[in-house]
Amino acid sequence: MSKEQKDKRFYLSFEGPFNMRIISSSGRYFIENLSDAYETRISLYRVFIEICQNVALYSAERFRQSNNNTLGIGRFVVEEKEDGYVCSTSNAIQPEHREKLCKYCENLNKSNADELINLKSTLRHQSSLVATGAHIGLISIKLYSKNQLKYDFLKSSDDDISFNISAFISKS
Repeated sequence: MSKEQKDKRFYLSFEGPFNMRIISSSGRYFIENLSDAYETRISLYRVFIEICQNVALYSAERFRQSNNNTLGIGRFVVEEKEDGYVCSTSNAIQPEHREKLCKYCENLNKSNADELINLKSTLRHQSSLVATGAHIGLISIKLYSKNQLKYDFLKSSDDDISFNISAFISKS
């Protein structure tokens, strides 16, 4: 076992349709049972919900429920490291969304907290006029984690692209 694997402790993982009621309940139960400071636990919960909600709403791979609603399909992992937690998701995206998501993440990583708050406010105001997609959620993830977003794209077949994103939440 590598040193990196020894330093990790997997707490929660899931692969399949993202039902946000179940994910929210699991996340709440999970953070209520951590011994970390309240600020760390609430930041982890907020990041977890936002990052999972992006999969539930925007994954290109969908699961149709009996009521004809659809759920995004993807994967999440929450792991503990010595100095914090990593919350990650992976889901299929439309190939044409790759460049936009990459640009969003790059711009968010270059922005400070005040710029992000202003951008989020502007987008919320505009959301009644145009669809803002995952942008507001990505801003929230960056704000709640207080760290850079890590992301990449994996091509799995001819047109299938997977968007992988993770956020690090430092222990207080």
